[in-house]
Amino acid sequence: MERKGIRSERDNMNLSIEVTNGQIRSLRARIKKVNEWLYSIPIDTVAPTMIQMMNGINSGVQLTSHW
Repeated sequence: MERKGIRSERDNMNLSIEVTNGQIRSLRARIKKVNEWLYSIPIDTVAPTMIQMMNGINSGVQLTSHW
């Protein structure tokens, strides 16, 4: 019917699904790029232990670790 220029509810629904699927593909590609970027950043410091963090909080020292 669409070839004849007649729009139907099913055609509208299929078009909506195609648009949504395209957006999902685009978002998945963005998430993949962000994930690859995050894992490409080297971690130079060793994560502090819980005891070191608690001692730092207790003594009022500002922790500078990104952890």
